Amino acid sequence: MQIFEAWSIRTIEKYYALHEGSQPVYDSLKALFTSTRLRYFTVFAFLIGFVLTIPIIYMEIHWKVFAFDTVSMENLLRYFFWLTVLIVIEFYLLFALGFYLLSYYIYHIYHMYRDEVGYIKEEAFLAMLGRTVMELPEKNIVKFNVDHQEHSDRERLMWALLYKIKVVLTNVVLKFAMKKILTRTSFRVYSPYVAALGTGAWDAFVFYKTAKESHYKITVRFVILYLLAHKRELLLKEVHLKAILARYFYYGEYNNNFDFFLTKLYEIQPFHYTKEEYLAASVIQKSDPELLLLLYAFKEKMHGKREKEITRSLEQDAELLRLRSAFRSGDLAYLYAYVERL
Repeated sequence: MQIFEAWSIRTIEKYYALHEGSQPVYDSLKALFTSTRLRYFTVFAFLIGFVLTIPIIYMEIHWKVFAFDTVSMENLLRYFFWLTVLIVIEFYLLFALGFYLLSYYIYHIYHMYRDEVGYIKEEAFLAMLGRTVMELPEKNIVKFNVDHQEHSDRERLMWALLYKIKVVLTNVVLKFAMKKILTRTSFRVYSPYVAALGTGAWDAFVFYKTAKESHYKITVRFVILYLLAHKRELLLKEVHLKAILARYFYYGEYNNNFDFFLTKLYEIQPFHYTKEEYLAASVIQKSDPELLLLLYAFKEKMHGKREKEITRSLEQDAELLRLRSAFRSGDLAYLYAYVERL
């Protein structure tokens, strides 16, 4: 994992240098995130999946791979060798495309908000975004008495596992499943070509979703910085420090945004709370519900049982949806106005 993380950081930084000297063309984070740039890159992701599936189709037909009674072992081994090579190339190109898009975002964000978000170019932040693009699990880092390995939630783990399985679906299961279904219909002749379209469409879908997830995490960093600058006194109340720790624990995995948030608060006012102290039921009961809602909106999808219980208890589902929509689109005007009301 460390190797992939280091590669993502180096690649984003290398692509960032390619943008140096270009004129920023956006006036807000929302304008950047809602621009047509992501749509163009999603089309490129589709083409990567589609074009690299064509040679696989050719090999299947030429070497009669699925004619199990007649296919030779030599052709079968050759097929699986080249299938592996093409899949590796496909993933490399998709990841590189994702890193280039991230470098584009970071370049324009840095030039729009240089005084506010200098931290956006830090390696730890880039590593978080790189992991998002590659759909890698976060490493477990224990800080502030928050150990996510202690938090065993079967439902959350099940959803996380299903989320990761889609990486496999991209190139293998989807392709073979479509072929099997179509060979039973009158479209059997066209099944390889439809499988190529399916692979391209799936690559485009996954690319789009990971890009949107990156939008979310970038916007969360902006809101954290705004909170630290404008609501410091509120955040440093003991009950709210515990509430932030509890929310981080229920987040379910290490998160660089929360690490950054808590580190900055600790630098202002050192604190030390045990797991029992920050997970006490009274913490949620005594915390500002509007602040809690914002903290729980820091994660787009909640799979943990306790996360769902807490958000339901706040009875502000419509506001939670609006906050999540604002995080996805980079609507800082709405999010800053919400923070000002705390």
